[in-house]
Amino acid sequence: MIAYYLLILSLKEQAQLFLIPLGIFNGIGQGFYYFSFNLLTGQLVKESEQGRFFSYQQTFSYLFGIIMPSLSGYIISIYTKLTGYYILFFISALLLIIGIYMSIFIKGLTLNQNIRLLEVLKLKGNKYWNANKYYNFSNGIRDSIFNQIFTVFAYTIISNEQIIGQFNSIMACIGIFSSSLIASKFNRTNQKNYHLIASMIYFGIMSLLGIFQSPKILLITYILLGVVYCWNQTIFQSVKFQLAIIANNDYNQYEYIVASEFPIALGRIIGLSISLITCSLFSLNNAYRFLIIFNGTLWLIDHFIINKKVQWLEKEKL
Repeated sequence: MIAYYLLILSLKEQAQLFLIPLGIFNGIGQGFYYFSFNLLTGQLVKESEQGRFFSYQQTFSYLFGIIMPSLSGYIISIYTKLTGYYILFFISALLLIIGIYMSIFIKGLTLNQNIRLLEVLKLKGNKYWNANKYYNFSNGIRDSIFNQIFTVFAYTIISNEQIIGQFNSIMACIGIFSSSLIASKFNRTNQKNYHLIASMIYFGIMSLLGIFQSPKILLITYILLGVVYCWNQTIFQSVKFQLAIIANNDYNQYEYIVASEFPIALGRIIGLSISLITCSLFSLNNAYRFLIIFNGTLWLIDHFIINKKVQWLEKEKL
């Protein structure tokens, strides 16, 4: 990731000529990061505390989502030319170096075995692994579509970057409180109910936004996204680890967790492909409307498919 940032910084305007190599650097960096993150989470965070851990992760994500854009904008504005960007890229690289240094002091964590990815990916007949593969795949599709078109769709409704920035700030502020709330309330016995409530709200606001496309509906969407979007991410991460723990079948939790990155990556590719194909076949406005409603529907479908496959693990002793 340091190489990725430094390459962009050194290439400047020429970076657009090297999108594929830059994408490779970014992909390798992200892959190593989440590989390590998943293994460390499995070893360092108790099973009963994983839901709370992911909730607080969302809290800090929203918090820095408010602070850093404002700070970055201020730094860029007070310097001429690209000086502000140099400072920001330097800070990013410095933070990564600090992270590398801090990781040296994490003791007692070992994984002295090969991770049998291909064997796990080929595994059949394990309902918990099948549910995990589906959940990761679907989440990849939803995230890819949402990240690709939501902000662009919002801009077609309100062609004002400042207002959209304010809406994002409102969403982030609400997300801080909502993620803190679910951190204190969420557990394995109520995760099904939280997911159903969140998926119904998400389906409702995405459908209304896709149909009516009004500034008021857009504001309501941002407000309610601040409430429920973090619920989905918290429950998704927690259930992914639960399913990996209970799957067993001669493979351990870490092998399932690492292998789950493949269906989620496939889902992102499929989601991006769906977005590109839809936008090429229809007018952009109609394509965005369809994709927004489709995205909202997937979350609700997930709830009932996971319930059918593993009953949200209500009957399992983890």
